[in-house]
Amino acid sequence: MAIHAGYHEGSFDCLLHGLMHRKRLLADSALWPMGDTQAGVGELTRLLDSAAKREGADPVRSAIAAMYARDGLEAPVWEQDGSIRVS
Repeated sequence: MAIHAGYHEGSFDCLLHGLMHRKRLLADSALWPMGDTQAGVGELTRLLDSAAKREGADPVRSAIAAMYARDGLEAPVWEQDGSIRVS
């Protein structure tokens, strides 16, 4: 890293390093939110695999519905565009 003698931690390389570090943390938390366990990841994979094997089933919708049911929550309402409203 090149650190300017006058700017110290305000040098471009330091700022860029900090930004990249925060973006990596954000990406990690977005892809695997806090609280997920290896068992949860395995369960999601199992749900997607079993849903994909059913004739005519949408594996993503089936897996999401199964996760909501597993957690004792009401199934989400799907919008016309394929999204779900989360409150």
